[in-house]
Amino acid sequence: MKKLSKVIALLLSGCMMLSAFVSSAVTVCAADDQLEAQTEAWDGGIDTSWYDSEEQELYIFSATEFAGLASLVNSGKTFEGQTVYLESDIDLSGAQWTPIGLEKNKAFCGILDGKGHVINNFVCTSQKQFYGLFGYLSGTVRYLSLSNLKCAVADKGSNNYESYGGAIAAIVNNGTIENCKASGTVSGAKASNAVDMVVGGIAGKVTGRCEMRNCHIEGNVSLGGSGGYYPNRNSYAGGICGLQCEGEAIIDCCSVLAAVFSHTGSYEQMAYAGGICGAAFGSLQITNTYNCGSIVADSKRKSNSGIISDTMQSCSGGIAGYISSQSKIENVYNTGSCEAVICGGAVGISADDATLKNVFYMSASAEKGVAKGDDTTIAKSTANMKKAEFANSLGDAFVYVEGSYPKLAWELDSTSANTDPAIAEMQIKVGESTQMTVTNYTGGVTWVSQNPEIATIDSDGIVTGLKPGKASIFAILDSGKALSGTIEVVSGETIIGDCNNDSKFDIADVVFLQKWLLTENNTLPNWIAADLNDDGYLNVVDLSIMKNMLLSNK
Repeated sequence: MKKLSKVIALLLSGCMMLSAFVSSAVTVCAADDQLEAQTEAWDGGIDTSWYDSEEQELYIFSATEFAGLASLVNSGKTFEGQTVYLESDIDLSGAQWTPIGLEKNKAFCGILDGKGHVINNFVCTSQKQFYGLFGYLSGTVRYLSLSNLKCAVADKGSNNYESYGGAIAAIVNNGTIENCKASGTVSGAKASNAVDMVVGGIAGKVTGRCEMRNCHIEGNVSLGGSGGYYPNRNSYAGGICGLQCEGEAIIDCCSVLAAVFSHTGSYEQMAYAGGICGAAFGSLQITNTYNCGSIVADSKRKSNSGIISDTMQSCSGGIAGYISSQSKIENVYNTGSCEAVICGGAVGISADDATLKNVFYMSASAEKGVAKGDDTTIAKSTANMKKAEFANSLGDAFVYVEGSYPKLAWELDSTSANTDPAIAEMQIKVGESTQMTVTNYTGGVTWVSQNPEIATIDSDGIVTGLKPGKASIFAILDSGKALSGTIEVVSGETIIGDCNNDSKFDIADVVFLQKWLLTENNTLPNWIAADLNDDGYLNVVDLSIMKNMLLSNK
């Protein structure tokens, strides 16, 4: 922790500036100048000076510092037990990116919190096994977006190799990706003797215990392409993940607006494509999710002379190409067209005992919901899938959007990515004490009151009101960042009827009590002031007395 005397001196010298910044009764976030958004093009430089092995929370402000994260992880630092916060949008300027975590034993094991920021112009055209923002991820990535991305593996000719690609991570092993978005292209190689090829819009291959929640991808996710050889082994492509195996995975509240394409050139192997997941051989749970992109699995063999042989085995599904008996799919829908030898509007091949509940697909997308296996899916017309009744049938995670397909509730919530540390507004009475806290933060805090004649605060964050007025309270984090908020101290006298505790009785108190009686979901700041018949209970009798009081005062 920084020395207290130095921190307080720094704080007091900037009090006037901070005071002007703080407005009364409003949640105020970090006041550090560095928190201002700054987008600068990356010149390929690397900066690791921000790293401190003894700190649990670390902060990145630039592209060079973000590149430093990759350098540190690839040199063996796992970041386990540490959280890295991205404090601004960054522009990687289309320069070649080296994935974070190029080996299983050099995976990122910490938390990267993007705080809703965007990484622009991300390019990773790798000659290595992994390609994506992360190569090997065993930690958590949250509240991060990739824009204008190009994620692809270069052609390696006839070399034998495996290849995994995903916008956020190539391989996720016992990791979590949540509240992340990506837009652009994720594509795989074409090589005659390649081993299994895997691409996913968010993650390539997932193993162990993995979760992907509130994620969105739009653009193109593909394996194979025009010209040259095609992959000569199994190919897996999926809108969220390409391949799931060896463990349990959860995909929840995700959406895909990307075209998915998978190709193999082998007579013995398969091409799998799924709107959400290419294939799942472990335990996969897909819930509250939808796909609106086209899905194609193709298996025509192409020679050097350009001759294309007869079609071989391929499998596609609007939600998944293949699911194992341990898999469960519930409250999902697909509107994208599906093409393959084995083709289902929801699932291509479903193993025995797999669970499909409340699974819908557009009737025009495929002849059947499940091409091979028990089919409990439901076909819907385009018109019916745009009705409120359909959105309601999908459950609480979805909302109706007039003239469109149902959306996930989080997609319409612009506040979901706000994870900045902050001090919440608070109102207390003279003589009252209460605990102050910093939300979205778990480290140490030094508390200071700028107006100790109005409210004091001790080292544990206990604030005490001394006289009516407003006091600015500062929280100094271990990193040296200063957060500020306002405490309003009101008179200790109880005003009859003042149930919202704003030091006056008016129509707002009537509305407040009425809402509390109807829902009991909101907090009643001054319960005693609302008990007008003094019987120890709050009910419609008190509300009626309050209304009469208000009318008699006019």
